[in-house]
Amino acid sequence: MQVSVNYNIVEVKYDNSYILSPPQAEVLGHAAIGGFVSHCGWNSILESLWHGVLIVTWPIYAEQQLNAFMMLKELGLAEELRLDHKGHGVGGNLVQAEEIERAVGR
Repeated sequence: MQVSVNYNIVEVKYDNSYILSPPQAEVLGHAAIGGFVSHCGWNSILESLWHGVLIVTWPIYAEQQLNAFMMLKELGLAEELRLDHKGHGVGGNLVQAEEIERAVGR
């Protein structure tokens, strides 16, 4: 089976190469997707809920921690990978594959 995805051009580099990003809603709508490790931005949450895809929380900054808390603790619609972003953001600790595996396996 061949899947065709139309990528969005995120950035054109100085050497005319591209940084591409697949359209998240289209990817989440694919039957092969069973879960989504998300920073819990509001658009990502809405797209995950719309497509019925499990969210595994990994907030990094701003409102993402509040969104992750709401989805996890208040609504019970997510699984916890990390909930506290302090020290785990950009340049912080990396998430190991085993940690993701434990969160997705719940």
